[in-house]
Amino acid sequence: MIDRLLRYTRVLLVLCCLGLLTHNAGAQAGRPPVNVLVLVNTAMSIDPALAQQLAPEGIQFVTRKLADPLSAEMLRQFHLVVIADWEGPKMAYYTMEFVRDNLNIRRNLDLIQQYIKDGGGFFFSPVVGG
Repeated sequence: MIDRLLRYTRVLLVLCCLGLLTHNAGAQAGRPPVNVLVLVNTAMSIDPALAQQLAPEGIQFVTRKLADPLSAEMLRQFHLVVIADWEGPKMAYYTMEFVRDNLNIRRNLDLIQQYIKDGGGFFFSPVVGG
């Protein structure tokens, strides 16, 4: 199941990047690179082969955990924010770490909502399963 979800995420990232390629077709003509922030719940990272394939097109990836604190200034450095394979809020044990992560995620989602309102690009990939 995990392998299928990872393949699904890779396919979505490729589709997302194809959209960026059409937007960034003139990367070799001196255009600035397209910066993509990928936010994940797990220790997932961008496939190195995919990142290497898209680097000549000027597409650069940064991967962070969704629970890591973000700022509006940081988000403005990216052309696209991707939330990959998000399972939604979790009902875990209420430890200090869980409470901190939950509050950070809520704050980050508010910042991302404002980022979108300000014209930032956004792609959301929820985990759909039972």
